[in-house]
Amino acid sequence: MQDSCQEAQDTLRIAHEAGTALTEISTAINQINEMNLRIAAGSEEQAEVARTVDRNLTSIRDLSVHSATGAQQTSVASTELSRLAADMHRLVARFSL
Repeated sequence: MQDSCQEAQDTLRIAHEAGTALTEISTAINQINEMNLRIAAGSEEQAEVARTVDRNLTSIRDLSVHSATGAQQTSVASTELSRLAADMHRLVARFSL
């Protein structure tokens, strides 16, 4: 009888320890889930920043292309203006006082 009582107490102690372990495991799982949520939120924020950077780089590229086109047009206009100035100089040189 005393052995049965001791075994019952041991079983009860083991059951309490198992319950405590399961509670700790459950707490750890909840903490992991919270960390996963934070990681997911951080990943989404990083993805949004990456999309913003990509849009900005695309805008910079477009502006650079536009600036290069403007510079090329300015160069062509300058060359033409120089040619016209030379032509005008030759025409003015024909007139003598």
